[in-house]
Amino acid sequence: MINLVKNELIKIFHKKGIYVIAIITALFVGLTTFVTKLADSIGDYVLDDSYYSMLEENLKNYDLNNAEELNWYVSEKDQIDLYKITKDYDSLSWQYYLIETNGYDYIDKMNRAQYILKDDTAYEEAKNELDIYLQSIKEHDWQYFVQKEKEESKNKIKEYKSLLEDETIDDSERQGIEKQIEVEQITLDGYNYRLDKNIPYGYDTASSLISEYVSAGTNYISLNKDEKTYISRGDLLDKREVEKTFYVAKYKLDNDLYNAPYFNASDVLYQNAATPILFIVVAIVMIAGTIVSEEFNKGTIKQLLLRPYTRVKVLLSKYIATLIVFGLFILFYEVISFLFYGLTMNFQSYTMPIVEYSFVTHEVIEINLFGGVLLNLLSVLPVYILILTLAFFLGTIFSSGGVAITISFLVYLFGDLINGLISLTDYKVLRLFPTMCWNFNHFLYGNLPIDEYVTFYPSLIVVIVTFVILFGGAFIIFTHKDIKNQ
Repeated sequence: MINLVKNELIKIFHKKGIYVIAIITALFVGLTTFVTKLADSIGDYVLDDSYYSMLEENLKNYDLNNAEELNWYVSEKDQIDLYKITKDYDSLSWQYYLIETNGYDYIDKMNRAQYILKDDTAYEEAKNELDIYLQSIKEHDWQYFVQKEKEESKNKIKEYKSLLEDETIDDSERQGIEKQIEVEQITLDGYNYRLDKNIPYGYDTASSLISEYVSAGTNYISLNKDEKTYISRGDLLDKREVEKTFYVAKYKLDNDLYNAPYFNASDVLYQNAATPILFIVVAIVMIAGTIVSEEFNKGTIKQLLLRPYTRVKVLLSKYIATLIVFGLFILFYEVISFLFYGLTMNFQSYTMPIVEYSFVTHEVIEINLFGGVLLNLLSVLPVYILILTLAFFLGTIFSSGGVAITISFLVYLFGDLINGLISLTDYKVLRLFPTMCWNFNHFLYGNLPIDEYVTFYPSLIVVIVTFVILFGGAFIIFTHKDIKNQ
C-alpha cells in the first residue's frame, strides 16, 4: 500500500497544473496583501482629487431655482467643502478624524443658510462657528476635545440622576432614564479609555476599538438579554453580534491588545482560515477528479490492475494520495499567507492572542494563533473533504476528468445560492442537504448557524452519511467496472 501511495504521489507531482495553481495562489495572496497595504499608505487623495473635481464641475449643472436640485446642490457642496478642509491634514490624523466627524454639520448649516434660507446673518453665524471649531483644532491637542466631551457626558449623567429624584415619575419613565444613564456611562468610559490609554481620535485599530465599544455598548443596553424571547432568527443573530463586539472590544482595550497600528496580520490569518479557500478547492477538485479518470483516458488502467494489488487497494491508494496533496496544499497556503501578511502588515501582531467570545460561558476567551487557525481549518474541513470525495466519485463514474471537475466545482461555487434557496422553502427536510450542513464554523464557541433548523448533530450525521455514500459508491463502481475495452 505504501508503494502504491508513493507511486500516486509521484504521478501527481509530475503534473504541471498543480505547480501552476500553487504559483497563482502565491501571487494572488502576495498581490492582494500588497495592494491593500499600498492603498492604505497612500490614502485616498488620488481618487478624491478626481472625484471632488468632478463634483465641483457638476455643481454648474444644477438649477438653483428648483427646490429639489437646490437640495442636491447643497449636499454636494457640503462634501466638497468638507474635503477641502480635511485635505490639509493627514487622513490618519486625529484632526482629520474630528473634522470629518463633526465638521459636516457646521458646513451644512452654513450652506443651507446661504443657498436655501438666503439668510446672511445665519450664514455669518454658522461660518463663525466653523471658524472657531477649526481654530480650536489648530490651537489644542486631542486631549482637550476628549476632556471637553467627557465633561459634557458627566453633566448629562448628573441631569439624568437628578430626574430620578422626582418621585412622581412612573416606573416606565424611571427605567428609560436609567437606560439613558447606562448609555451615557458607556460613552464616558470611551473617553476614559482614550485618556488612560493615550489613544487619540483616528481610524487606527485602537481608536476603532473604542468606537466599537461605545457603539456596540449603547446598542447592547437597549437589547433584550433573554434569547428565548427572540422570534426572528435574524434579530437573535444581530443581538449576538452586538454582544460579542462589545465584550471583545472591552477585553482588548482592558488588556492592551491593539498594538498593530492599522492591520493585524494575526486576525487576518485566523479569519481567512474560517472559510474555504477557492484556490485550495480548485487544486483538490483537479487532482481528485482526474486521478482515476486519467488512467482510463491514457489506457494505463489495465497495466495498473495487472499488478498484484486488489482494485480496492489501488483506489484507496489514489484517495490517500489525494488527501496527502490536499494537506500539503493547505500547509503551503497557510505558510505563504503567514509570510505575506507578516511582511506587508506586521509580524509583531503574530505574538498577540486571538480573542473570541464564547456564547456557552458568556465570557471572552484567548486563543493561541496557531491553535485558532487549526481549529478554523478543522471546522471547514468537511467542505473540502466532501468536495474532494465528490470529484473522486464522479471521476470514477464517468471516467472523465472534465465532467468530475466541472460538476464538483459548480456544487462548491453555487453552494451558498443553493442554501439561500433552501432557506426560503418551508420544507425542513431540505435543511439536511449537504451544503447546508458541511460548514461547522458556525458552531464554534457556541455560535449559531443562520438557519435555525441546522443543528450540530444532524449536520454531523449528514456529513458522515454523504461521505460514506460518495466514498463507498466510488469503490463499488470501480471494483465492478469493466476495463476490457479500456
